Amino acid sequence: MTLPAPSAQAVLTEFAHHHGIAGFTLSHEGTAALRLPDGMEVFLEVVETAAKLFVYVPLDTLPQGQARQAYLEQLLHLNCLEHGTVGATLAVDSHTETVLLHKSVSRSRN
Repeated sequence: MTLPAPSAQAVLTEFAHHHGIAGFTLSHEGTAALRLPDGMEVFLEVVETAAKLFVYVPLDTLPQGQARQAYLEQLLHLNCLEHGTVGATLAVDSHTETVLLHKSVSRSRN
């Protein structure tokens, strides 16, 4: 899926209007966050250099000790051919060691 560059905010605005969310816009840094009723947080980030909109959800923190390797192996298995991610990608934020599930939408540079 490819979105024209100016449409990231337009898509966000339409989504917000449809769901009755007032004032849901991208910040000047190209980010936005949404807390769902169940407490889950969804983050959006436009990365201009990659011409992509990333949507991601923090899932967990990497375990320490002996459980870490098995946990990372499980993440890799789930990522393999998108077997357990339904087209998204599991990743680890190197600064916080938070496991993220993310999906990107390419944007044309028009």
